[in-house]
Amino acid sequence: MKRIILVALLLMIPFVALALDIDVDNNNATDVTFGGTNVTSYSDLVGILDSEDWNFSGTATFSGTVNLPAAISFPAQSIDADNLHSITSSPIIFAEPDQIQPISDAWPVMCFPDETYPGGVTITAIQVTTSETCADTLIFEEWAQGATIATSTVEVVTLSGTFTEDDGVLADASLARDACLYVDLPATPTDIAYYSVVVTFTAN
Repeated sequence: MKRIILVALLLMIPFVALALDIDVDNNNATDVTFGGTNVTSYSDLVGILDSEDWNFSGTATFSGTVNLPAAISFPAQSIDADNLHSITSSPIIFAEPDQIQPISDAWPVMCFPDETYPGGVTITAIQVTTSETCADTLIFEEWAQGATIATSTVEVVTLSGTFTEDDGVLADASLARDACLYVDLPATPTDIAYYSVVVTFTAN
């Protein structure tokens, strides 16, 4: 098939910046270069797309036509979890915890709606700052939206000084889509001005 618009090809390769030089004259010579790699066949193209190292950059220059099979499929690519973008919340303030505890034991910290996080999220860090030194224990829990009871315990954080973070190994870091992160306050919180909670997470 001739005169396939190359934009369609590029749309099949999301998140990749390609350096292409194309001069197709149907003489079976090198027709395409991907970042310096010659591509003269469909199998060459698939081999490059299947590689783990997509280091392409620069601008794309197109001329002529490209002959491709009627059906094209590309290998599935996975994303290294270490490279996923981390998101850190703004501080969530729980003012006068000894006063709000009688109203409710558990309070919402963050929710992760399906429309934004269809695969749920993974909590990677929880940090708590307090207005004064205290040794309260906060239990962070996963709740389904609209639920009246926790699904699981994400992490237990026992405060020390005025700044405390989780121990680096969360009890249950993965939250389902449409879940919420709650904090269960101690039965008798210390009489201080506030807890300030900051959560860091990645989208699954």
